[in-house]
Amino acid sequence: MITVLGRRGARLLALLLLGPGASLAIATEQAAPGAIAAPEAGRVIARVNGEPLFAEDVESVLAEIHRTSEPGERSSFDLDRLLFRLVNDTLLAQEGRTLGLHEAPEHLSRLAERRDEMARARLYREEVIDRLELDEEAVRAVFDDIFRTATLRILTRSERGEIESLRARALEATTPEAFAELAKSESQDSYQARGGLIDDAPLGDLFLAVRAFAARARPGELSAPLETPWGLSLVRLEKLEAADPEQYSTRRRLAYFELRRRQEEALRAALADRIRAGLAVEIDSEALAAVGCRRMHDGRLLPEFGDANRVLARVGDRTVSTAALAAQLATSWSGMANVEMAMALVSPVLDDLVFDQLLVVDALRRGYGETPEVKRELHALETRQLATRFLKEVLSTDVEVDPEEMRAYYDIHREEFRRPPSLHVLQLTVGAEEEARRLAEQARAGTDFAWLARRHSTDRFRESGGDRGWMPAHRGLLLFVDELTRAAAGDVFGPKGIDDEWVVIKVDVVKDEGIFDFHEVSGNVRGRLVDQQLGERVESAIGRLRERSEIWIDDEAVAAIRIAPAPHEGRPAVPGHSGN
Repeated sequence: MITVLGRRGARLLALLLLGPGASLAIATEQAAPGAIAAPEAGRVIARVNGEPLFAEDVESVLAEIHRTSEPGERSSFDLDRLLFRLVNDTLLAQEGRTLGLHEAPEHLSRLAERRDEMARARLYREEVIDRLELDEEAVRAVFDDIFRTATLRILTRSERGEIESLRARALEATTPEAFAELAKSESQDSYQARGGLIDDAPLGDLFLAVRAFAARARPGELSAPLETPWGLSLVRLEKLEAADPEQYSTRRRLAYFELRRRQEEALRAALADRIRAGLAVEIDSEALAAVGCRRMHDGRLLPEFGDANRVLARVGDRTVSTAALAAQLATSWSGMANVEMAMALVSPVLDDLVFDQLLVVDALRRGYGETPEVKRELHALETRQLATRFLKEVLSTDVEVDPEEMRAYYDIHREEFRRPPSLHVLQLTVGAEEEARRLAEQARAGTDFAWLARRHSTDRFRESGGDRGWMPAHRGLLLFVDELTRAAAGDVFGPKGIDDEWVVIKVDVVKDEGIFDFHEVSGNVRGRLVDQQLGERVESAIGRLRERSEIWIDDEAVAAIRIAPAPHEGRPAVPGHSGN
């Protein structure tokens, strides 16, 4: 079954609770679009039957709205409407507590997880992020290292016995030409047709094991078998040249991130050592050895293990289970074909999970799980969870929709089930915002976009005149997804970017994809009708709760909150629980 109109069919309860709206961040100076400027932290702005609501609760609701709506669905927000919704959530949550929904294990587990996340994040920020020293001299030194260019040849096989035998022959191939012939006849990677040649590659673009070898080897030197994504590889270094200083401005950002990665890795290791010194950490080596790897019929690698609940590691009074390791491995192995390389990741991934638990233990020991900020966030999360559970487990248990009613609704609202259009998009990228603005204006004035891209762009689409091909409007370029959802042929958007990458795009063609058939969207139709029925129940329930409740609003505190509207002016805001 195909879903249309964003996540609407899958967000029955979320729409009733929240609806689409502005994105946000608490503003410290001037509010950006879709942001909040709030009174002092922790100030009570309302009470619902004595339960306090804080300015941060408004932020929390807006954040949830942002997470549960598609970019094109967000609308500007009226603060009174938002506060009305927040009060309604609180009333529903209070009903949930009366019924004991707050005692459900999954509810308590989610609150504990969020507490741990916030405590861990604070400790990591203080001990790692805030200690980074990313000065320009250090960035330049990293650039000079990772943007040295290497020319090398590579030969790959999947079996260790085969690669060891071929290494003996490769040692006898003392010239580049001889090694190339061997690679052409014996290699099993994508470089085989080129005699294994990888030409003028920046070290930073090479796989880590290959990079490490190339950085220290002498021209003509042959590596031992290296584990790479393609299998087991032999690498012969042909030459290594210094970084081109003319490339510094365009590649500075990559050097900056590599410097940050290196410093962050060192600070993480030092922090882990400090915490471990006063904490018992136990690894079940037998359980770890039982974790294996199996290849699926489609080539994917998935972890193989026995008891999912078996404890692999103990960090103080906290544990890491086999299931947690398997879930992380499944992500880490995505796109990987080399089983040996995949298995080599098992211990590092477990180390990361242990590190997370080390952070949590130390953060909670420091009291970071009991701060006012954490308590307010957990209160807001509990309110959202209990309100959702009350709707799902109490109000929506017997909602039914007649199939004939579904068909009739579809026939009346066919135009609302139109497929997202397809777009043919052109792109150009340059290193400076001012230049990008100038090129965007030229494109809007009628200058041929493909010519501009070939002449000025620095990205991989340059040679094709910026042609990125076709993409669905609602799943296009991340930076431009809002614009693409309402684009017309000929529209030029941008520039958008950061540091030394500024992007301008042009929508060349917009193709209408027609209307979904009823059978494709019947679930969405049913969802809308369920929304309507549940909406009526919610409106009735909220009305009764408000009549018997004491609701106090601090008008002065509310007046201090400012919400700058998000884009999409003119679109109606989504109503609160009662529809008002």
